Amino acid sequence: MTFGEAKTRTLKLMGEYSYMGKKLSETESDTADWRLRLPELIDDAQRAAAEICPVWRRREIAHYPPQNRAKGNSGIRIHADKDIIVEAVDVRAFSFRVMGNFTVYLEQSGELRWQVLRTLSGETGDEFVRDCGRVEGNPRRLRLRFAGGYRYLVRDAALYAENFASDAEIPADSRATWYPAPEDYYRFGRVTKDGEVCGGYRWYLDGNLSIPSSDPGFYVLEYGAYPATVNMSTPDETELETEVCVQRLLPYYAAAMLLSEEDPDAADRLRDVWKKGLAELSGGRGARQTQIRATEPAIRRRMR
Repeated sequence: MTFGEAKTRTLKLMGEYSYMGKKLSETESDTADWRLRLPELIDDAQRAAAEICPVWRRREIAHYPPQNRAKGNSGIRIHADKDIIVEAVDVRAFSFRVMGNFTVYLEQSGELRWQVLRTLSGETGDEFVRDCGRVEGNPRRLRLRFAGGYRYLVRDAALYAENFASDAEIPADSRATWYPAPEDYYRFGRVTKDGEVCGGYRWYLDGNLSIPSSDPGFYVLEYGAYPATVNMSTPDETELETEVCVQRLLPYYAAAMLLSEEDPDAADRLRDVWKKGLAELSGGRGARQTQIRATEPAIRRRMR
């Protein structure tokens, strides 16, 4: 069903599509206000129905994150009176989080001793604060030395060999990559890896997905989505994204809302059809096997 067809059917249900066998003009003053209100009402109806019978979509995720070259630094470590050292070879970038009053040295291995390239220090209060950066020049043996004679927390210390175009591309968490929920996300479906149902990931109620960095591969997230919004600027030939079993109900809701003041009895009858249809969808009688719609491949994002 197109958007224009949904609007036409709404007017037919209201008895405002024709008069004495003649189609009413779209510029008819008596129906002008209703036509202006129709897009938002149809949009409200399809969003409400999508919470029962979602539009299923597929989000492709190419999960091949940079690997942390410094091993054994997962979780939170407590700096007390001894330095914590994170070291690796062929390093071009670093990242870490700290909480408290800290001092960190980024050092390069020299012929006789370690040379300090940068000194990072500060006070974060009661929250973790992240620092990261790129190291110019040829890859080298580097280390992060968390120093100072006081207590603070160290988390997600990492050293990378990759050349990043900007600091923003440096992963904030070397243990997992965080993929934000799609903007149209409503309901979780499943995750597959290389075509097979998989585990290991963490899904959150807000739709965000976390995949371990140690498990690279091509993932696909299948999720229930809200349909694309329709409004006054939507062309009439636009195909509604809701399923056929949902599309037939949308005009009943819009017609009921438009007639709620002028003809409450007619509005109640139309609303009853709408509610009964939703109840059937909720019970599974109106739902059918749906085709998963593909979206653009996901751009890999990381937890900041």
